Amino acid sequence: MGNNSGRRRIKAALSGNVTKIAVAAAAIVVSAGLVSITVVQAGERQNPTSAYTPRPFVSASPSVSCDPGDPNLARAAAAYKSAPSDFHVAVLGDSTRDESAAGVALMTSLRQEFAGADVRSFGRNGFPLSRYADETGIRDAVREYQPDVIELSIGINDFRQGRGDVDTFTDEMVDYVNTLSQENPDADIILSVPAALSTVNVGDANYLTGSNGRVNPDGLAQDITQQLRAAYTTASQRLEGIALLDVQQAITGTDADASPSPVFLRDQIHPNDKTAASVAALIADRVGDSCA
Repeated sequence: MGNNSGRRRIKAALSGNVTKIAVAAAAIVVSAGLVSITVVQAGERQNPTSAYTPRPFVSASPSVSCDPGDPNLARAAAAYKSAPSDFHVAVLGDSTRDESAAGVALMTSLRQEFAGADVRSFGRNGFPLSRYADETGIRDAVREYQPDVIELSIGINDFRQGRGDVDTFTDEMVDYVNTLSQENPDADIILSVPAALSTVNVGDANYLTGSNGRVNPDGLAQDITQQLRAAYTTASQRLEGIALLDVQQAITGTDADASPSPVFLRDQIHPNDKTAASVAALIADRVGDSCA
């Protein structure tokens, strides 16, 4: 974890095949936190009804010999380095973090990244933050677990049915994270921005519904994608000592995916196994300590 092999795992997790006609010759280097990312643009997909250009895959291309990790996660890094078998990772959020729902791949990948550690899911399928934060049973269970690091990703259900707004959600996020910090004073906290959504109603699941009840109205997937990223960014700025993992910047991009078969998602809102593995690898690198 946190060394060159960790970065190779990101590359492996993000590599894959996309149906394409040609591959563009140019490569772009962008910054994603502490990882140098090379973006390779796939060529345009043959589609007589759409000019959609497939979203690029991302692969890690480290430009430094070691990854010092995030200073806001220094306690977690030290705890894992000193006693991996006593290290506790608490994963909080909605269905994307619920091991009994769409969070299975993420939990499996996190256990591989944090070898020997105890990684536990506290996710709840379908929960918005407004409900999740009020569940004292979840908070009590997290506190009794005594986590070394808490990873939180939630919010899709606050916006996906035409309810909620950025300011209210941000305030709720700040209040909830402050509560988590008070109840778990020895835990470092990571806020993970949810992945960009898809504009395509995959499998007619009707996950996105406007305030007027219309299913998947034009622009809603992009609006929610932007709203979530804005809320997480603002919340992290208002909170002290909290690590922000910008999954959109690092993996999925900030534009809602318009491909008929989403590149990074299993449906309209849930990350696929490859994306889950990439998120787990990035979390592990953010808790990296190979320069220590």
